[in-house]
Amino acid sequence: MVIFNNMAAMSALNETNRSNNKLGKVVKQASSGMRINSAGDDASGYSISEKMRVQLRALSQDIENVQTGHNLVATAEGGIQEIIENLRYLKEKAINAANDHNTDADRELIQKEVNQRIDEINDIASSTTYNGRVLLNGNYREYVPASTTINIDYNFKANTLNDLTKGFSIVGSSCTELSSGTMGFKGIAGNKAYASVSESSSSEPSATLEVDFSSAIDPGGSLSYPSSFDGQGFCMGCAACKAYINIEFDASRSAADSVVYIDDTGEKASGPHGADQINWSYAYVIGIKDVTDSDSLNKAFYDGVIAANDKENSAPEGWDVTVNNLGEGYFGQPWSWTHNTRIAYNASDGKVYLRRDLSAPNWVFYDKGAFHVDVSTTSPEDNMLTIHTGTVANQNIKVAINDMHAKKMGVEPLDVGTQKMADFAINKVDFAIEYALNENTRMGAYQARLRETEENLVVGNENTTAAESVIRDADMARVMMEYAKCNILQQSSQSMLAQANQTPSVILGLLQ
Repeated sequence: MVIFNNMAAMSALNETNRSNNKLGKVVKQASSGMRINSAGDDASGYSISEKMRVQLRALSQDIENVQTGHNLVATAEGGIQEIIENLRYLKEKAINAANDHNTDADRELIQKEVNQRIDEINDIASSTTYNGRVLLNGNYREYVPASTTINIDYNFKANTLNDLTKGFSIVGSSCTELSSGTMGFKGIAGNKAYASVSESSSSEPSATLEVDFSSAIDPGGSLSYPSSFDGQGFCMGCAACKAYINIEFDASRSAADSVVYIDDTGEKASGPHGADQINWSYAYVIGIKDVTDSDSLNKAFYDGVIAANDKENSAPEGWDVTVNNLGEGYFGQPWSWTHNTRIAYNASDGKVYLRRDLSAPNWVFYDKGAFHVDVSTTSPEDNMLTIHTGTVANQNIKVAINDMHAKKMGVEPLDVGTQKMADFAINKVDFAIEYALNENTRMGAYQARLRETEENLVVGNENTTAAESVIRDADMARVMMEYAKCNILQQSSQSMLAQANQTPSVILGLLQ
């Protein structure tokens, strides 16, 4: 029996302390509902669960982003739908104006209504906003990675060949050749020019030229196909529109690989219709690799224009595209610029023809040189809207909304003052409606994608929450069982400590 070292009391005290520590940990778990309350409880589990908590916060914000993005796109769709309603009205009025029961005075009244609707379309395009962002003005237009950058040199380039268009000849009595070119660019007069005769004095539906390049002169010797024509070209111009169509032959590509590049910057110098100013330029690069004679060169010219128009790869920003219609390839935007200059092929005689509206101003050709096109593949700036949908960088949905102004859709100006102009207006409105419907369809596709993205994010949030719960949440049944055990052990250890402390008192009996 000892007094100084009471081992029984010390053992009871240690057990009491251990029971108190366990009880404190269990009480903390029971009160917080968490199995891991600090890194000391489970270091690896704490790290994993904290990462999951960060991911859960990110997923919650992603869901909110998708919901607001859906609202943004829905706002754009609403504006486009209103524009489509106005375009439907414009078509109705154009069809009305195309009917000759109307007098010129009637058409003037219709024109006033048309102008008001065009103004309304522009107002919608300028005022459809979401959180201060104007959505339909082209600021967020479609982005095409690695698209072509066009640089058209407006200085005429000297051809190796002379008189490339010398073989062009008038068909019928639709137009007459002028003594010299009457339209000049920077003082350079065209080498060939034609004026349409009045419609009443001609039985042909359009001013028509037969195409023939065989009269070209090669100062270095006889013509060799296709090498003599490689890099050669000519230009067509309109005295009223100041719109130019450039043709350049390329012996390294086939006719099917022909392309058209469109420069729509306009007003190159001193304002509208100035002496040094070009409104639009459509530069065709026509593949002639398979050409063997003049007839196949003529046909390659036609096939190349048709192929280039089908691609429409040079007008990603809007309405200034070229098209094919009823076997003819249109240069420039139909029913507007260049007065419907187009190319046709007659399979019965194997000949190629250039045609133009009879009412058009002078038609001028330059073959002492052609504008040159430089093309690079640098990507333009990406201005598309970004809806962030992921937990890391660059997980997003890009939203493009093209310009919905009337001019961009090709219906400003829209002239219904005569029966013929009303006919042209119907076609212009049709193109605009197709443009707007394509845009609205894309808005619908964006919304469907955003809905699917939101559902996926919700499922991901749910599953991540479940995984985090397995790691970090306390099993309350087990915790309460542990609490009961620790509580009993604490009380029993305290009781044994009291009993152990009574042992030294027995020694007093020995000392009496």
